[in-house]
Amino acid sequence: MKYVVARVDTVKERIEKRKAEIAARQELHQMNKTQVQDQKNKTSRIRDTKKLNETTVHVVDGKFYTFDEVVAFLETTNGTKNMKIYNAEDAKKVFNYTGNKKVFEYSLKTDEDVENEKQIRQITREYKEKMRKNKLRESSFVGLYVLDGTPVSYEQMMQVKPVDIKSVSILKKQEAVEKYGVEGENGAMEIKVK
Repeated sequence: MKYVVARVDTVKERIEKRKAEIAARQELHQMNKTQVQDQKNKTSRIRDTKKLNETTVHVVDGKFYTFDEVVAFLETTNGTKNMKIYNAEDAKKVFNYTGNKKVFEYSLKTDEDVENEKQIRQITREYKEKMRKNKLRESSFVGLYVLDGTPVSYEQMMQVKPVDIKSVSILKKQEAVEKYGVEGENGAMEIKVK
């Protein structure tokens, strides 16, 4: 009997070992696929960069750079305000460039440009928030708002955070008038907080 039990245990161990080997192979295969794709992406980036270095010249503040150099340089600045692309013929006129490559000219952002962008983003955020609130107000319930049994204004109701709301009940005109009088003639929204 011991021999049969030992034999079954050995078979189970072999099955578990085989499952582990299969899982390890699958994981290795997946890693290899990822590494191959990463290598393809890297090769593609290198090829594209090499092509840009061979076919383009980049100008920042009147100085000429290769693509690699301009990327490294621009990472240390506030970025570019705009970029102009010149063919070789136009570049000869503008920069006295004697080569036959396309020329990319970059205008750098000043600190003032960066500050203006921040202000524009802030104004845009405020405008969007105001529009969102107005849209809510336009599409909102027009009846009486009741917060924990006390009638409140729309603005007070909007101060309640959604996570703090325990329940919301809508009372139709008849129920609202019975409960809150004339104020409830357009219905009522009862909000209970946690």
